Amino acid sequence: MRLSISVLCCLVAGSSASPPCTAPKMNTTGWSMISFNCIGEASGLPDPAAFKVDNIILTRDGTLGTLLFAQHDGTKWQGSLVARGLSSARGYKFFYSGDIGTILTQHGGDALVDPAGYAALHPDPDNDQVVLHEGWNWIGHAPPISYGLNSGIEVVSGEFTPNDQFKTRSGDFASIASYDGAQFQGDLTELKPGVGYRVKVAQAVTFRYKVVTKVV
Repeated sequence: MRLSISVLCCLVAGSSASPPCTAPKMNTTGWSMISFNCIGEASGLPDPAAFKVDNIILTRDGTLGTLLFAQHDGTKWQGSLVARGLSSARGYKFFYSGDIGTILTQHGGDALVDPAGYAALHPDPDNDQVVLHEGWNWIGHAPPISYGLNSGIEVVSGEFTPNDQFKTRSGDFASIASYDGAQFQGDLTELKPGVGYRVKVAQAVTFRYKVVTKVV
């Protein structure tokens, strides 16, 4: 089975309407790593109506490593994530047993897409950094476009070291990239919208996405 989370895009930045955020679409069941592309912190959990008993969303606090969870009780979400909310900065391990094709509808800020509909992102230098702590990190991918792991990100603090890893999973399919001292090697080559990642680093690293410009 190939990686099979797709993303519905796009919302127009600055729109006066308040439609759902860019949302993952579930094309597989079982455990997957996902991310939510709302901008900002503490956005609501997905609409509970589409989920079944014992569907679970897990993540880890970035600094303390504390496990946070939300579990569906057949009617609503229960657990520590209900009060905390979701963040585009975090990756989430999600056990899903519902219908294939379900959209994880979540309400929050608009995706960063220009009025012409281009998924071209110009990151804000003050807000686009991804901080990785020593050990395992669960991160999301906030931009509405994909970035190459070797070509689309740049380190601004610290450095990747040999055997640092990026991992993700969708159902039965897992992919991984390991750092060989010069670049990442493996079948995980891009960071994609809607996908979450577990990242292991031997020392603290901060990276940011390179500016993408629109071709005219």
